Amino acid sequence: MKHKSLVIIPAYNEELELARVLQKLRNVGFQDVLVVDDGSEDQTAQIAQKAGAVVLSHCQNCGMGAATQTGIEWGLKNDFEQFFTIDADGQQRVEDLLTIKEALKTKNCVIGSRFLQKNKIPPFRFLANKIANALTGIFFGVWVTDSQSGLRGFRRVVAQKLNLRANGFEYCSDFVRAVTYAEFEVFEVPI
Repeated sequence: MKHKSLVIIPAYNEELELARVLQKLRNVGFQDVLVVDDGSEDQTAQIAQKAGAVVLSHCQNCGMGAATQTGIEWGLKNDFEQFFTIDADGQQRVEDLLTIKEALKTKNCVIGSRFLQKNKIPPFRFLANKIANALTGIFFGVWVTDSQSGLRGFRRVVAQKLNLRANGFEYCSDFVRAVTYAEFEVFEVPI
């Protein structure tokens, strides 16, 4: 039997915000949540388990990309049809995953973009994201408005073909590359 939706949360030392993120996910209807504890030295794994999430743990910190890839592989083995990612630090609006989920009804891969509508983004983060977007475009030939967004959704057909290479934060750009190289379109929605 195939499960519908899996939310993957890569987490490294996120004991302070994780329980709140998990509760908000449940409140908006996401029941299947996988936390990949990426070698945390705090209570991240225990908090996730107590909140009812499935937890996989890396014995050492491998990076956000590696943790996300672990989650995707687990989701494929457990027959999930849709995959969503969100950061564990509570800085993203959980409700925005509902916008992504709605768009995923007709698209194969959806990224939430902070730059498709007016948002209050610190100047340094705004500039860093613009640089990352430009580098993603230059190196991979893919132009998106928010290559560094951690809010995304994609279907099983995309997950099966992803060839991710990056383990750290460069994973966000690598995800855009991998989706495009697998011959899928990256669709963005405002968050």
